[in-house]
Amino acid sequence: MVGDFYVREPAARREGKVVGCSTKVDLLAWNIAGNDIGTVIEYARKIVPDVGALAFVETWLEQEWKWPHGNKMICFQELATRSHAKGRASGGLMVLVAKTLQPKLMERSRYYIKIKVIINSVKTVWVITYLPPQGISKAILDEFEKSITDTKDLPVIIMGDLNARIGEFKNIPNSLLNNIGLPLFGERRSKDKIVNQRGKWLVNIMEKLHLTPLNGMSRSDPEGEWTFIAAQGQSIPDLTLFSVLNPPAISNFAIGNVIVSDHFPQIISLGEEILRIEGPPSLRLSKECTELEQKKALTEMNTLVEVKESGFLNESNLQAQLMRILKNCRLVYTTKNAGGRTKLPQWWDAEMREATKKLDETLMEHRRLNLVETQRTYTELRKKWKLLKKEKRRKYDQAILDRLTKTTNSGFFWKLLKSLEKKHTNPGDAVKKEDWVKFYSGLFERKITPEEEWRGGGVFEPLLEGKFTKPELDLVLQKLKNKTAPGPDLIPAFLLKNTGDTWRITLLGLLNKIFTTQTIPSGWAQTRITPIYKDGPPEVPGNYRPISVINQVTKILTALMANRLQTWAEVNQLLQEEQNAFRATRSTVEHIFVLKSI
Repeated sequence: MVGDFYVREPAARREGKVVGCSTKVDLLAWNIAGNDIGTVIEYARKIVPDVGALAFVETWLEQEWKWPHGNKMICFQELATRSHAKGRASGGLMVLVAKTLQPKLMERSRYYIKIKVIINSVKTVWVITYLPPQGISKAILDEFEKSITDTKDLPVIIMGDLNARIGEFKNIPNSLLNNIGLPLFGERRSKDKIVNQRGKWLVNIMEKLHLTPLNGMSRSDPEGEWTFIAAQGQSIPDLTLFSVLNPPAISNFAIGNVIVSDHFPQIISLGEEILRIEGPPSLRLSKECTELEQKKALTEMNTLVEVKESGFLNESNLQAQLMRILKNCRLVYTTKNAGGRTKLPQWWDAEMREATKKLDETLMEHRRLNLVETQRTYTELRKKWKLLKKEKRRKYDQAILDRLTKTTNSGFFWKLLKSLEKKHTNPGDAVKKEDWVKFYSGLFERKITPEEEWRGGGVFEPLLEGKFTKPELDLVLQKLKNKTAPGPDLIPAFLLKNTGDTWRITLLGLLNKIFTTQTIPSGWAQTRITPIYKDGPPEVPGNYRPISVINQVTKILTALMANRLQTWAEVNQLLQEEQNAFRATRSTVEHIFVLKSI
């Protein structure tokens, strides 16, 4: 089975942009609160470089934004409206969808845009909505409900700012969640415990239409992060809902870390990723882990086993549950998302960079601690950051205006104007994206002919096909090295190695289920590959040595199978007597001694 391959850029070019090729499609929705469209598109593509669709609510645009002709995305817009002569307009929706998703507009109104897209050959309804907190009538809410009801036969995804606070409400039983096989938690968590009046309305709609929230149920959003933080408070008004009875193929969900708006973007991933080239991961495992932190993590793992019988833990969400433990124990930390550098304006000087860095760190600290004090610190710091940004921009514009008005040289005048134009240049990579995709696709994808296919010998071989035993698992765990690099799931070896018998028996049951059904969860098959340049032309993928790191749980499974094969080969005397390498209780030192003695 060929799994998901995460290809990290060569060590010498770690700062390069992220590229990708996969069956996975990312959809991003974000309340941008009137920020510049070009700026938020850059930030969105920094978070998700190969995003399939972007949706922005509260654009405050009263005129259509000119989408570049010939672009690879189709633009749908709903303009903002003005209820008073003074002040700004309110609302406004903009949706950008890749042409490859074959978007078709189904319905639109001032408050929502409903689009049908085709994701991995499956028709899916994507609804982008902004329901303002006040001034919206019952008739409009009923119209929104009817629009969702009309699409009940297709997978439905609803994203946007609904201004509904629903607490920890969940509308999908664990038994159904296990049956549909989505890598989601059986328990939904949310940092926002409040249910407001709009939330009660939405809960009623979700119960009637068989919808459930995705926030707080995925490996990248295990705690239900705040989606709105401002001086007036924090909450989760931005939600992503999906249909329960006909669910889309969700693989992940995350809340982005972007400080340009009071709201944070929501990203849903659909389908499985085959090949991706990425920079440094957005989550990293702490290099140093104290004995106390390890004990806390192991205690939480035992708690996880205790609720296993309720269907809370299975092979599909095992890695996500372990990631939640790591985050709770603060054994992982967030770095900036890999996606290359955002194009910064010329007035973005060292002072702005330092202020932005400090604000990013404050946001991460608040997400970890979730305290009133950290929220206050973040909002106050962000207010100062916005004032600084405004002042830097004003001074820069004034300096340019002064230079333009004082110049008497027409050549210098036009040269100065040209320097102000946005440059759309992309740094070239030594290896093109298409070349990486072609190289690794050909390397890992191998079709088995009917003559090569193994259909079984008709005899059960217990040494090969029998269930794994606890002594076998104990031997593999004993050989795990605590300081080995983790795979894409970031699960450290000590978390699995130092567990008690109860947890090992649970893990053994999951491994035997996979071995018996011969079905590996997609999350277990991910591999992070770092190409290291060797020699020759740098634009040739074959001139890079791939260093692969697999997930710990996958390493345990493959080690069990390898031990079985080795034992079976030894018992049946299939190996040549002369072979000493890679055999237990043997050494190549004997061969070296013989060669030197001749």
